[in-house]
Amino acid sequence: MGIVIMVPLIPRMVQGLERWMPTPVPVFERPKYLNEASIDVADAAIEAARKETVRIYDTALELITHGVGLRQRDVFSQEPLKRIDAADGRPFDEEIQEHYEQSIKSIYGSILEFISRAQVRMEPENVEQLLAIRMAGRGLVEAIKGVAHLQKNMKVLIHSENPAIRTAYEEIQQRIARVLREIDTVRRAGEDRLAILSLNDTMVDLKREDVLNDRKLDELVRGHQISALEAASLIKDYRYTYRICKRLIELGQTLFAVHDARLRDAQRNLALDEDEIDAIADRGVVQ
Repeated sequence: MGIVIMVPLIPRMVQGLERWMPTPVPVFERPKYLNEASIDVADAAIEAARKETVRIYDTALELITHGVGLRQRDVFSQEPLKRIDAADGRPFDEEIQEHYEQSIKSIYGSILEFISRAQVRMEPENVEQLLAIRMAGRGLVEAIKGVAHLQKNMKVLIHSENPAIRTAYEEIQQRIARVLREIDTVRRAGEDRLAILSLNDTMVDLKREDVLNDRKLDELVRGHQISALEAASLIKDYRYTYRICKRLIELGQTLFAVHDARLRDAQRNLALDEDEIDAIADRGVVQ
């Protein structure tokens, strides 16, 4: 009888509790390496900015992998990439923007402020290194936003009953996972001055695949395996994937280069620019 009497009062009790209980305040991450002691010394300031950017990259890895329906531990395992797809139905992280706001945005802003203050005290060659780190951070933010856009179609279509559509999105997953693995390999190589050049090969492969994807879509449409509307969605998502991977590779080339200035400059000179990537990729595509 008492329970019956209380039922009509429950909504009012809930409202009272919500009014009296404080809303949890989001906890925002703070910089770990940026400090006043390093800002006046060029090498120390560059290393502080690099380490802080690596730190937000490490945080972003979870957003990127979960954002495309993968587990970070699987991406960096020894498993073949074709065996770490979404076949087991693992959930996508749909709170990318919220997690970015809480874990990355504030630190990224602090990095930008630190670099702006530090560069006024530096020689031009040191400023160039700082600006490269700033570009790497901006590329990371663009990659995270790209994942948020890519996820809108991917989280639905990777489970499509159409095998051609499902395969296309599984290949997108594998492409992103392959780039992250390659960057991790370069990172673990440490001072191996040749390891980072493997990212050139990865970039060329991505460009070549981007060209081949357009041809593949044409064949699928002509063969009535996918509709023109589905092809248009895939074209857009292939572009998101290419830009995500490109920004991540550029980040890896900046953040995980060797520390010796002469070797670092040599690595930078050997890194391919966009025209060189296009030229090499075109040579590898059968006409």
